[in-house]
Amino acid sequence: MAIDTESALLATVEKTAYRASLLLRSATKPEKRAIGTWTVAETANHLSRCYTSFIDAFEGTFAVAPEDVDSDNAEALEADPERDLDVLADRIEAGMHEYLEAARSVDENELVDFFTGVLVPASGVTATLLGEVLVHGYDIAKAEGLPWVIEPEHAALTCQALVPVLSYFVDEEAAAGLNAGFEIRLRGGSTTYWYFEDGRLTVESSPVTPVDCHISAEPATILLMSYNRIGPTLPALTGKVRVWGRRPWLAMRLGGVFKT
Repeated sequence: MAIDTESALLATVEKTAYRASLLLRSATKPEKRAIGTWTVAETANHLSRCYTSFIDAFEGTFAVAPEDVDSDNAEALEADPERDLDVLADRIEAGMHEYLEAARSVDENELVDFFTGVLVPASGVTATLLGEVLVHGYDIAKAEGLPWVIEPEHAALTCQALVPVLSYFVDEEAAAGLNAGFEIRLRGGSTTYWYFEDGRLTVESSPVTPVDCHISAEPATILLMSYNRIGPTLPALTGKVRVWGRRPWLAMRLGGVFKT
């Protein structure tokens, strides 16, 4: 089933924002560790700021390079002391409305300056935002012991529209020595071809050279794997990911080659 990313991305921003807001209002352990060194409250703070900060891409003022994302996030978190989850939930809802107004002012295919000199379609900015919401929602819910379902269509939309952004977030050190081609089949979504060479990634819509590893995966599973939230073993055992080809073991490398 083909998914029309042009009409669905912004609708998904609205739906997932309300879900994230409800999640924060249900949370009771703001000091519990959620991901890395971040607590639930710190993760929520970061998420609440994504909506308004990403607007800068549409205005040509997003001045953070890919390699500086981690340090910029840390500085922003230190500068903003708000940790009240209800306040942050309100922020998410307000930020969502601001983001939608800004995003609707540009065509989703229009190239915008994202991450300082990185030109991507506006849809790629929205997909990056959705990735933040879906994955950090997962982080918070897991820490709190609350449900957080990543809908397959939401994950597929995110993964498909993220393709133009992916190559800028390869961890060249982690990808060193990886010279291979991958066919990535999103169940219910698109198929793309990822070619790694000397720590760099090129994504194509059709094969340009023979593929070493074929991967068929449920969209939510590959989203979480790409963000290093889950490993490949359990998804493979449960059929959520299927791998084959002349070098199938290379699938184990993909989860650790992106900066998240």
